[in-house]
Amino acid sequence: MPAPAAPGRACRACSPSAILTDIAVATPDSLAGVPAVLAAAEAGEDLDGEAMLGIVWDAYRTKTANDSPAEVFRIESPSITFDWDFDDAGEMCRHLPRLARLYP
Repeated sequence: MPAPAAPGRACRACSPSAILTDIAVATPDSLAGVPAVLAAAEAGEDLDGEAMLGIVWDAYRTKTANDSPAEVFRIESPSITFDWDFDDAGEMCRHLPRLARLYP
């Protein structure tokens, strides 16, 4: 059970983004119902996390007028192995049918 939140602060485990993240991790195809995903698909935009990587650098530069020191910003991602090919349309339809319909 998560520790109680400090007075005036929301509990991370109860926040809408934490709940959405937990649902998306458990059932990735559920992302097809998220308004931002629907809007991106309708606009023909691919969603990926790469654009998010510059946010920290930009915020630091805006606040300090300096570049962020390289040693303070690292991304470590776990190694993930999938047993199917994301580039195979048939596999996409089989594993993520709702997302595959959004991105034919």
